[in-house]
Amino acid sequence: MNFGTHSFTQGELAQTSLRVESSEGIDLRQFKGQTFGKTVYFYDVEPTGTGQAEAKVIFVKVPEAPEIQDALGTEQVVLHWGSISVKSTEGAKTLLFGTFEVPEKSEWIIWVVIGLLLTLSLGLGGWVIYKKRKQKLLEKQRILTLKDEVLGCRNYEDIVALWKRKHLLIRQFSHIGEPFLKMEETLNRHQFKPKQSEAEKIEVVEAYRKFTRSVEGGFSGI
Repeated sequence: MNFGTHSFTQGELAQTSLRVESSEGIDLRQFKGQTFGKTVYFYDVEPTGTGQAEAKVIFVKVPEAPEIQDALGTEQVVLHWGSISVKSTEGAKTLLFGTFEVPEKSEWIIWVVIGLLLTLSLGLGGWVIYKKRKQKLLEKQRILTLKDEVLGCRNYEDIVALWKRKHLLIRQFSHIGEPFLKMEETLNRHQFKPKQSEAEKIEVVEAYRKFTRSVEGGFSGI
């Protein structure tokens, strides 16, 4: 991964471009909130295209080599500095951070604030990820419940109850629409009578079984 051509000051929050050369499978957003190789902290990363992103970074120290390798998740990533230069603030009377100057005796306050912001950012990120995963699990469970409803009728009464929810079920599983209408033709011949004979109920159940055989393949992977 390469940086663009820039000059940085140690501790400065600056914007730069990133480009992945040989790791197309890497989601550049994974860099957000990471301190890579104990050298550069990625405050924010926004992908702009395949293998490209705009990033806000802070060099916590001056790079000692033109490139550095570190782990990102399960992958090893090499970061090339390219044509950048990083100006050290070590030994200076003030710590530079963006456009602000902070007296040296207060440097520890800045790093405490940065630490708190990082902790808050990581905590908020974890909470957002948890909520998204929870929503996905709930949605998956809802779909599985509807699938069981479609394929799990045991008798005539269950089939009538299924018919009452046909619009919802067809919207969720579009592949059952036409087969459902064919089964419905058999059901409608009998369900509006004051009373159904056992033979009529059996006929409806057989039509339902034919329906499930024709649609169950469409539920593969759900």
